[in-house]
Amino acid sequence: MPIRPVAQSFTYTTSTGNFGPAYFGLGKMTGGIQFNNTSTQSCKGTVQYSLGGSGVWVDLITLTSASTGAVTKYATSTGVFDRLRVNITDNELSSTGTSGHAFWLGAY
Repeated sequence: MPIRPVAQSFTYTTSTGNFGPAYFGLGKMTGGIQFNNTSTQSCKGTVQYSLGGSGVWVDLITLTSASTGAVTKYATSTGVFDRLRVNITDNELSSTGTSGHAFWLGAY
């Protein structure tokens, strides 16, 4: 039987948009994001969760203007989910000509 990953990596590449989704298998309730942004330029947005083929995404974690440096954030949802994505509303790195930085999404 295949084992679902506990974390998946993505890279911010634009100023706004959705990155992911990362699929983890049914029954997850806690999701998290981890990255090390060595720039002073922040990223803003949310980590969102969803279940199955639903087009409904629910905010789980908020990324604020202080989202620089080594960041690890996690939160527990009010229901089960099987996938996470990041919805970026402002990636200040893109305005400097930098393509972005890598981040990890994890769930359990």
